[in-house]
Amino acid sequence: MNVTPGSCTAEMPYGYQPRMRALCIATELVIAVLAIIGNFLVCLAVSRNKTLRTVTNYFLVSLSVADVLVGLVAIPCAVLTDLGRPHHDLPLCLVLLSILMVLTQVGASNLVVLGIDCRLESCRARAPPIIVYILI
Repeated sequence: MNVTPGSCTAEMPYGYQPRMRALCIATELVIAVLAIIGNFLVCLAVSRNKTLRTVTNYFLVSLSVADVLVGLVAIPCAVLTDLGRPHHDLPLCLVLLSILMVLTQVGASNLVVLGIDCRLESCRARAPPIIVYILI
């Protein structure tokens, strides 16, 4: 990312090669569409099937919602930044990049919580309750 006063341009790791830039942007958009569809199906499965409504699966739905937002908002922001948009508007550029960072960190935080939940679930299955509270 190359930020100069009054502009927002992205420096691609492969330099300025229009064919590679188009391939990178197309790949990002395909990943966004697949992420939206796949995570929507996860949310749909948990909402339709009552046996899937567990605490762990609610954490998975939360992760899926975060990933849908990444596909809907964050990846298009990254594509706009790759294209050098918004040109000559540094505040808007910073907003786009902030949205990108926040949404990706939400997904990472959901993974941490999911891991903690799975660890506690396995501890509850094998240990007496007092040991579980000590481990926390």
